[in-house]
Amino acid sequence: MKINKLATVALAIVAMLNSSCEKDSEETPVNGDLVINEVYTWSPQKEIGDLDFIELYNNTGKTIDLTGFKLWEAGGREEAFTFPSNTSIGNKERLLIECDKYELHSDPTSYPIFGLSKGPDEYVVLADAEMNVIDSIACPSLKELESYGRTSDGDAEWMIFAQHTKDGENKGEARQPVTNDIGLFVNEVFTNNQKNVVNPLPWDETKDFIELYNSSDVDIDLTGYTMNDDAKKPEKEFSFPAGTIVPAKGFKVFDVYKGSDDPNVPVFGLGKSGDWVFIFNTSGTLIAEIEIPAVESDQIETVGRKTDGGDEIVFFSEVSKGESNNGKASHN
Repeated sequence: MKINKLATVALAIVAMLNSSCEKDSEETPVNGDLVINEVYTWSPQKEIGDLDFIELYNNTGKTIDLTGFKLWEAGGREEAFTFPSNTSIGNKERLLIECDKYELHSDPTSYPIFGLSKGPDEYVVLADAEMNVIDSIACPSLKELESYGRTSDGDAEWMIFAQHTKDGENKGEARQPVTNDIGLFVNEVFTNNQKNVVNPLPWDETKDFIELYNSSDVDIDLTGYTMNDDAKKPEKEFSFPAGTIVPAKGFKVFDVYKGSDDPNVPVFGLGKSGDWVFIFNTSGTLIAEIEIPAVESDQIETVGRKTDGGDEIVFFSEVSKGESNNGKASHN
């Protein structure tokens, strides 16, 4: 995806960190001895054992005392978690820190009470007791069960793991690209439905919508296919009605009615703070997806493919519901 804010976020982190350090740079231990090793941000955080986590790794040949060290995320260092006394990490060992946003453990001295965002604006910072930054990482958008981690414990390279490695060595399969051999695309999405129509438009901004595009030369029958958002709740899964056709080189639009009891429309809802749309074939294989970035409350724009079926994802100020995206006014 082109609409990725990691570079921007990384620059922002650098600026923020430079201004926050209280000692000269040569005194700041940014040397790879103690690193952020893996980050998991997808957890719904509704039960113990299924929490977001941050994993640290000790690259040195000695035990490191973490007493007073700090850990924070995009919410700011004002919400930093302070490691309690006698916290340490041994030689070539990992330390798991679970983020307990809802205080399920009722122990804020041992568990950070901030959560981690699934979106591309999240970052994590590790600092010593004097707020000298030791390591930081900007997180990409993740999907269910995925984590962002070093390719092996303590390595310099990072990757998205298809399955997080909580409490274990960083190893496993990378996120696999979606296999789309039929030419079906989620082409344009609107997630910021308004309570009232403010300005008359050629489309109804009080309803979220999902537009599909068929780039092939034959009709696509979606009978037996399913669609869902990133929560992937089974009870919210939308099954395409029998005989649903996306015409060759054509479009099919579905208005989204959260809470509706109409089986002919999606009811999972779309979040303006960021979301995904997934389409699965009759075998349950993911064949099409799109990530929708967060939008402002007054941002009456859609997110979609700059050219129908293309890879570049943009915001459209000129909405083209049910029509071609090609040539419409857009921006990153």
